Amino acid sequence: MKKRGLLLFLAVVMISLALVGCSGGEEPGDETGGNDETGDKIVVGMSMIDYTNPGFIGIKTGADKAAEDYDIELIWKGCEGNLDKQIDVIRGFIQQGVDIIMVDSVDVNGLVSVVNEATDAGVKVLAIGSPIPGKDNYNAIYPDYVDAKFAARVIGHIYEGQEGTIGLIVGSPGNLVSDNRQRGFEDGLAEFENLKLVTGLGNWDPNQAMTAAEDIIRSNDDLLHIHVIQDGMSYGVLRAVQNSGKNIPMSSNDGDPEALDNFEAGYYILENLNGAERIGYWFVALCHFIANDYPMDKTQVNVLYKVMSDELKEMVIEKGLDEVDGVKMQIVSLEEARELGSNYQEEFGPEKFEPTNSGQ
Repeated sequence: MKKRGLLLFLAVVMISLALVGCSGGEEPGDETGGNDETGDKIVVGMSMIDYTNPGFIGIKTGADKAAEDYDIELIWKGCEGNLDKQIDVIRGFIQQGVDIIMVDSVDVNGLVSVVNEATDAGVKVLAIGSPIPGKDNYNAIYPDYVDAKFAARVIGHIYEGQEGTIGLIVGSPGNLVSDNRQRGFEDGLAEFENLKLVTGLGNWDPNQAMTAAEDIIRSNDDLLHIHVIQDGMSYGVLRAVQNSGKNIPMSSNDGDPEALDNFEAGYYILENLNGAERIGYWFVALCHFIANDYPMDKTQVNVLYKVMSDELKEMVIEKGLDEVDGVKMQIVSLEEARELGSNYQEEFGPEKFEPTNSGQ
């Protein structure tokens, strides 16, 4: 009887250990970036689109660094681009009682109601990239429309006098980052009657972007250039260009390290630097101030930088392209871009950073 009891006890212990092991894995949707033993940390629920795109992975890397610097706990949940799942994730965070919910929205209009549920329940919300028109949430955005319009106008002048097609790879309909970048590029290129625009859907996925680019390359013998609205997708597009054996210049948006390497190698002729790690850090830094009721504008706008060769910069300034809709573009060299993309902890860290407060 004693031996049998001992065996039963050991079996129970082994099952318990197995269950602990199953629950302790670091799946992207279950990661935490802090120690909740203190009980006084700001807790931020991160409702993200997914974790497969290199750009989203970069955002997570920068956000985790900010969480360490600002002593914040992050709880990561992805929704794989599914609106209903994102709504469930946000409601889960409300029930959990987090301090802030950070939302990278699948569809801004589809999230208004649940975001209002959160703020009504006393949970603050920060929408990133795409502003959500809720009753009382914060937004952290970048000037997507103007930046894309600038890129289109520069590209249009590069191919001035040539007849041909410009390819555009976008993210997903309903996502305001994608929609604004697409609309800005379309409006900018509309100034050039000699150029035809063909658009492909990348859905924030390098492989889908590659397939969309392959279709554009195959269907347009007069293709002059491909612009991609996000670096993560651009790597798939570059593979499509290289596989085609054609010399098709590209441009992209984000200024991530791999994209800047592609710029240096001559594959990309224009980049727009926000930097995935850089903005990820910025988002979480803003959460610190929001949680502490710091006086700040409900909408915070990040400063971005245009990366191009000295020759192209000279053309841009000569033709007066460095101002779009009253916004002056900030043009930097490759070396400056790399420095800006890597020094974000100094730019947005606790020692120096303060959010914008216009007093309105």
